[in-house]
Amino acid sequence: MNIIDVNSIGDKGAKILSTALQNNTTLTQLDLSYATIGDNGSKFIATVLQTNSTLTHLNLINNTIRDIGAKYIATALQTNSTLTKLYLGDNEIGYKGSKAIGNALRINSTLKELYLCRNSFRAKYISAALQNNNTLTELDLGINSIGDKGAKFISTALLTNTTLTQLNLGGNSIGDNGSKFIATALQTNSTLTSLYLSWNNIRNEGVKDIANALRINTSLRKLIILGNLIGDSGSKYISTALQTNTTLTSLYLSFNLIGDQGAKCISTALQINTTLTQLDLKENRLITNKYLKRGIH
Repeated sequence: MNIIDVNSIGDKGAKILSTALQNNTTLTQLDLSYATIGDNGSKFIATVLQTNSTLTHLNLINNTIRDIGAKYIATALQTNSTLTKLYLGDNEIGYKGSKAIGNALRINSTLKELYLCRNSFRAKYISAALQNNNTLTELDLGINSIGDKGAKFISTALLTNTTLTQLNLGGNSIGDNGSKFIATALQTNSTLTSLYLSWNNIRNEGVKDIANALRINTSLRKLIILGNLIGDSGSKYISTALQTNTTLTSLYLSFNLIGDQGAKCISTALQINTTLTQLDLKENRLITNKYLKRGIH
């Protein structure tokens, strides 16, 4: 049974709903996105998580949950043993909330997917959690302004974490410095299969580090690096990586600065690579696609 699209119930509605759900034994998915729930409402929802034994998916996207509300939810996560998916994106969670959620993840052993995009999460607390947590498989940290310092924290976690398979760091302005840290982790990490690095101000030098890591990494299947500042010289590095990489199947390079010379380099790789099945180059600076046609086999 699902509750979908509850709409603006607010904190009062969350209180009423929580009373019913504390003893409910059939509900597995609850969608409270866009419900204008704040910190007070979060307290009631947290109470549900501490007592309900059937809920597996909880969606709290686009509410007005701040640090206090995040603390309530974090406390509940420390004892909850059924929730596997939690959506907290598009709220107002910052420093203190990040710390609380991070601490909860070091204890919780059931949560598998956590979506935190469009908040102000501090990467260092998530990093510390990932070094201890062994159940989380998908993490969305998109648009949290973590920067290159945050990328360094996440990189440290990826060096030891053995369960995370999907990571979204899109829209975080990690730049070339941040790319270098992530690339270092990719050289040793053997579990990550999907990595999102879109809209991060990554230039040719940054993609050079990522490309070098792809020559070593044997687990990554999907790399989304669209919306950056990668040009023809960056394409050359990618081409070199694709000629040796045997695991990547999907590569998204759209909305970059790749021209015909860059396409020519990638074309060369496509004549050798036998594993890539999906390549997205739209909205670049290609004048002709003749080079790519030559690379298709």
